[in-house]
Amino acid sequence: FGGAKRVRVERGELTASVSPQPAGAPMTFVTPHSEARVLGTELLLDVGQDATRLEVREGKVEFRRTLPSRGQEPQSVIVKTDQSG
Repeated sequence: FGGAKRVRVERGELTASVSPQPAGAPMTFVTPHSEARVLGTELLLDVGQDATRLEVREGKVEFRRTLPSRGQEPQSVIVKTDQSG
């Protein structure tokens, strides 16, 4: 991954303060339902049995569903300060 950091979260809640990462080497949180690629931020990641919720307290995170919903392709969104996904 060229210096990228990946953390797998199966279930539970994680709060993190992540410094801006080098280009091409993001900090990524992987859950059974999604992937959150941190772009320098403070965040809360809540992983349940059926879903993952992301709350961005400061900064921005690229958030992508990893399991397609009803035949749709996975999509990603940028979640910014005071937003959730």
